[in-house]
Amino acid sequence: MNRRVTDWQFKETAMQDEITVTGLEMTNVDTGETETVPVDDQTAVIFTNGSITDSATIGDYDTPAPENPDYGAAASLWKRATERFYNLGNPDKFFANRNASEWVSFTLTTSNHLLLNEITRITTQVPGNALNSFLSTRPITPLGHNDVNMSIVVHHQPHFTTQKPNESVIWGYFLYPRRHGEFIEKPYIEMTGKEMAEELIGQLSKVDPGPGNIMDKKSAILDSIINNIPVYMPYASALFNNRAKTDRPEVIPAHSTNLAFTGEFAEQPYQMIFTEQSAVRSGEIAAYHFTGIPMDWLVDTPRYDKDLKTLAKATKKMFS
Repeated sequence: MNRRVTDWQFKETAMQDEITVTGLEMTNVDTGETETVPVDDQTAVIFTNGSITDSATIGDYDTPAPENPDYGAAASLWKRATERFYNLGNPDKFFANRNASEWVSFTLTTSNHLLLNEITRITTQVPGNALNSFLSTRPITPLGHNDVNMSIVVHHQPHFTTQKPNESVIWGYFLYPRRHGEFIEKPYIEMTGKEMAEELIGQLSKVDPGPGNIMDKKSAILDSIINNIPVYMPYASALFNNRAKTDRPEVIPAHSTNLAFTGEFAEQPYQMIFTEQSAVRSGEIAAYHFTGIPMDWLVDTPRYDKDLKTLAKATKKMFS
């Protein structure tokens, strides 16, 4: 625990394409001391080669989240491996262009359900099943299609087991953090937790169908806020970046004897990205492979792209 793995040690082979990890170099984040952990022939190394929360920073109600220029701990280690072997993907496709992946989010806690009830009234949806509402307030096409600046996610309450019965917790995020707010005159990335709450109330007011308007209750809502924590995530949507098939390594790369890749930056055909399923399945594949369990024992992946009933429904939906 409390170690950051910074580099690999690999077995030297004649062809230089056999991937065998023999050691891991790491730093004790508490003391700064470096150490090496040997990897023997009976040990597998299962590596999550990137994280959408890498380099994330946290602010508070009165302070914006600072920017962190770090390339990312997991991605940096992945890149070190690609410098040695040619078939382990291309981390730069995901972690070298923050403009394509950065978000700023907030977690808002209130001492009553006033804001939650207002969101339910405006969206006509009750909290639960990760109620996800995109707030679209500015037309961007001649046909009146609306641009999307932010989204809120409202789970069934309590979201955390330690919540008090009167408390509400919601999460939200700004898709383009360097755009200026509509109600706070600064970029979203520079907003404090309080300013993000004010921007949220303002954007909700623009789509409020009535009767009345949430803006009339702004003071009461702000008074109910226990905390609102802004978070800058430079790689929040990196897994959706444009990529080629070879930009992500296979879970078990060719010629690997003891190294496997897991998570949302490992290539897994027909798996849904941005969910726990792909991350868990990659770990299953790695564990099955190294322990000799047949891959046939994995749960089948439904091929809805070849299911006639699903295709018929999709076609009907396209023209409805």
